[in-house]
Amino acid sequence: MAKRKTPIDYTSRDFDSIKESLVDYAKRYYPEVYQDFNEASFGSLMLDMVSYMGDVMSYYVDYQANESFLSTAIEKKNIINLSRQLGYKYQQVSTASGEITGYVLVPSNLFGLGPDLAYAPIVRQGSTFATENGNNFILTEDMRFDDPSNEIVAGRINPSTGVPSFYAIRCRAKIISGNIEKIRVTVDQYQRFRKIILSDSNIVEIISVEDSEGNEYYQVENLAQNIIYKSFSNKSADSDTVSEFLRPMSVPRRFVFENDGTNFFLQFGFGSEDELTNSSVADPASVSLELFGRDYVNDVRLDPSKLMNSDKLGISPSNTQLVITYRKNTSSSPNASVGSINNLSNIIMEFTDIISLDSNKVSAVRGSLECTNEQNIVGSSTSPTGEEVKQRA
Repeated sequence: MAKRKTPIDYTSRDFDSIKESLVDYAKRYYPEVYQDFNEASFGSLMLDMVSYMGDVMSYYVDYQANESFLSTAIEKKNIINLSRQLGYKYQQVSTASGEITGYVLVPSNLFGLGPDLAYAPIVRQGSTFATENGNNFILTEDMRFDDPSNEIVAGRINPSTGVPSFYAIRCRAKIISGNIEKIRVTVDQYQRFRKIILSDSNIVEIISVEDSEGNEYYQVENLAQNIIYKSFSNKSADSDTVSEFLRPMSVPRRFVFENDGTNFFLQFGFGSEDELTNSSVADPASVSLELFGRDYVNDVRLDPSKLMNSDKLGISPSNTQLVITYRKNTSSSPNASVGSINNLSNIIMEFTDIISLDSNKVSAVRGSLECTNEQNIVGSSTSPTGEEVKQRA
């Protein structure tokens, strides 16, 4: 006897349509077994329970299908994950940046006709300033009070001679919000695609990653990128015109810094130390280019960020300790209004030739330093919404 093929209506998805299909199924195929379709009967209870479960399952199937596409996804975590597949870098924490103005009193020269620039200090990059509510800001470049182009006015006048004894120098430099933090992470035996989750919050950027052997890991946009362009100081005669230059550098030890909306983490590749055979200096001439006498390249497949032939996506650290240095905001709103940055947190002040200077005058210069921000220090105050992430991706 051939097996009967029972037709099933797969278009029934909600409670009412599923129950209607079940009742019709029972009447058609089991007319002698069950005939009590009263709403108060036990059979009606079972039909309601099955219809309820079917309705719930249909809802979650539809919901999951919608969450699988960027255009219809609702949950922000799913939107971020789908956007990452398209290459979008989700930036949850923003950076507030701007300029800070510093003031310092410098002794006058022997004739009293200007400041003695030998006492003009240099506030080094990395010095920190703060607002009254605790927001910290980091100096991203040297604040050079010895620059002759700075604004200079008489600061103190000798009452007996009427000649200025100190001159006030004003200098501007760029700052960004945040604090520099450092953590140590112990990693055990080799693991493919190692992921290191950072327990801290409000992390803006990774500054450096080094292991206990002194090897440095470099941040890249994606693990397939194996070349970065690193800046070096220009030591040649034209250093006053070009202070730095870029040089290509191969980075077998590399990572990407990611944020999935909940955690900040470092993602490494699956190469091992035993497979490290590439030179640390990238030579573009090692890339096979079919020039045939031409002095140009017409191969659009050449990517200057991928000059190493490797499919391991970088070295995964193993059996070592990583020192991770990063910058984080001290609050969820790192902005600063005009005139609110006036606290000196950690100042790194140097002089060109401090040995030849009078120590009392040097102390007076150090104690005279003041700072303020003449403009708002602004960054985004909120993280991007799900809809904004969709549009940016």
